[in-house]
Amino acid sequence: MTLESSGLMRILHTSDLHLGATLEQASLEDEQSRFLEWLFLTLQEDRVECLIIAGDVFDTGQAPARAQGLYYRFLQRCSGLPALRKIVVVGGNHDSASQLDAPAPVLQSIAVQVVGGLSSDPAGWDRALIPITDTKGHTEAVIVATPYIHESRLGVGRIAGEGVDSEHTRTFFQAFEDFYTELARRALASYGQVPLVGVAHLTCLPAAQKLRDDDFKTDLHQVGALGALPPSIFCEDYAYVALGHIHRSFAVERGRVWYSGTPVPIRFGEARTPRQVLLVDIGEEVVVTPRRVPEFRALLELQDTPEELERLVGTRTWESPLPPYLSIESRVEITRPGTLDRLRERINEQFTPEERPRIIAFREVLTGDSEVSEFGEARTIDLDTLTPDRLFTRLYRSQNQGQAPPPEIQQAFASLLPRDDAPLELPMENAQPSLEDI
Repeated sequence: MTLESSGLMRILHTSDLHLGATLEQASLEDEQSRFLEWLFLTLQEDRVECLIIAGDVFDTGQAPARAQGLYYRFLQRCSGLPALRKIVVVGGNHDSASQLDAPAPVLQSIAVQVVGGLSSDPAGWDRALIPITDTKGHTEAVIVATPYIHESRLGVGRIAGEGVDSEHTRTFFQAFEDFYTELARRALASYGQVPLVGVAHLTCLPAAQKLRDDDFKTDLHQVGALGALPPSIFCEDYAYVALGHIHRSFAVERGRVWYSGTPVPIRFGEARTPRQVLLVDIGEEVVVTPRRVPEFRALLELQDTPEELERLVGTRTWESPLPPYLSIESRVEITRPGTLDRLRERINEQFTPEERPRIIAFREVLTGDSEVSEFGEARTIDLDTLTPDRLFTRLYRSQNQGQAPPPEIQQAFASLLPRDDAPLELPMENAQPSLEDI
């Protein structure tokens, strides 16, 4: 049974492609290209009728030409899919609204509707209302496609300082609620009682949930002072809301309001959880089905001693087609020069050029000033206990392959330290020499 005959419309929701992004200066173009190829095949196999990209198409406002090439080639290719009626793209905070909007009239000819930005004038907001019609021209749903919009365009000023009172917070949240409610009212007035699908690029969480440190790259809408926008800003007229900005995938409210997350991780922390897009069937009920995105390149984080790291980097532990990027933390008691070079030599010995992992982040963590508790947890020693003698010993070890200073050197250093009973003498400015100094 086809979706059309069953009264359903199938949407695929993704966001935060960040095309053109790099990770520690390493290109992510290959894995992003492979994702777009996988996405095309998914649209084809699942007979998706509307693709939604909920912002941050590009990583920067001045997207590199190669990233733009990936984007436009993908859109052009999708125009040949018989089931796909519409592609809806909104701008995110990383996008240039004008760059996205510039080719919009041309893209409309291949059923791609772009809303890069909205002005503060409500008269122009109707461009965010995008009807999805069937083969007979009947409207089956309306996409309310809103890009990232700064609060100033909704008449809300910047709130500075700490201890923001509840009245300011309510006013701020109310401005967004009024905005999305007004768009829903316009959509229903123009197209009748059809399902509404909202699209937004913002930070939205219920009060009980907390933001994570790696949820996004940039704060939006004064989140630091006011907290995330509540899901109540989207009235019940919205059957589904496709969100972008937060980089993990989860349901915000009862399965009706969702983040799809980044499909390709752009930071090591994002690779710790599977990436996915969301298939959304809109009918009498809304059914959301996460679809896992394949891992095209592993992002591996290794923390261990130099000896163990040499073993780990020479062992294949990944199944992804592209060689992994490595972030390495070498844990040592004293500085060990040459560790990075030895790790690279080990990789070159074990792998062909096509499959070699690439170390793109490396740091050495000194553990010599930490004590280990009975549970194996490192406990940093207070600086007050780090005496000059102990600091000298550490410095000597770091310059002499871990060897402790000989007794005579230790005694020589001790002779330079002031005695506990020695008076503290400070030079006086403009002091006159005494007779004893002449």
